[in-house]
Amino acid sequence: MLHPAEFCASCGKEMFEGARFCTYCGAGRPAAPPPSEQGRDTVFEVSRIGVCSMVKLFFMIHAVIGMVFGILFASFGLSGMGMPDLPFHMNGRHFLGSGPWIAVILACAVFYGFIGSFLGLIAGSLYNILAWGTGGILITLKKKQ
Repeated sequence: MLHPAEFCASCGKEMFEGARFCTYCGAGRPAAPPPSEQGRDTVFEVSRIGVCSMVKLFFMIHAVIGMVFGILFASFGLSGMGMPDLPFHMNGRHFLGSGPWIAVILACAVFYGFIGSFLGLIAGSLYNILAWGTGGILITLKKKQ
């Protein structure tokens, strides 16, 4: 019985060892060497994730998001729109200055960062458990030419 040895250069289907013509398209066997590995894609499987690196990454991403929210809260507070009308008169609405609002920005960044690190801990641990049982994510990488 004939075994597949090469692929047809014309149609890409299997050619059998010793065949002079492709059985599918009729093209002759080329005298070219086999294709090089240069243009091929390589497939890798991510079977395990470092949970500590996931926690650090999620902390940083969520801290940036928290800083954006903190800036929004602080600008809202500094504008005086969030302050109710008081029954007594104050000289200006910025009676506390900008110090507490800088603390709001930092507090939001840290708070969101800790929430993100907790989510990263859960996500990394769940990925490792599920990848152990079912297999990891397949990633296809291509060499740059």
